[in-house]
Amino acid sequence: MIKIDSINSEKDLRSYLSFMIKMTGLGFHPDDPIDGYVDNYGHCLFLSDEVPVLERLKKESFDYCSANNMDVYEVSMEVAKEQFGDFFGGF
Repeated sequence: MIKIDSINSEKDLRSYLSFMIKMTGLGFHPDDPIDGYVDNYGHCLFLSDEVPVLERLKKESFDYCSANNMDVYEVSMEVAKEQFGDFFGGF
């Protein structure tokens, strides 16, 4: 499970996004419902008690970005590039 309780800083934001990208891979998108991420057998990647926590952190991520003139989608892409390299080849 993720080790942060709330999104109060850019470090928290990046930690949340990094966790989600590690768990879901390049298919992560900030708009997707947490319980929509499934394994090859159709089982949710997250435990039922994790889903509400991760949904709350997702909302807090959007709120933090909005309050700090940041774009959650851009930060997500930056974090994904840190983990996987420039997978879009500079597009």
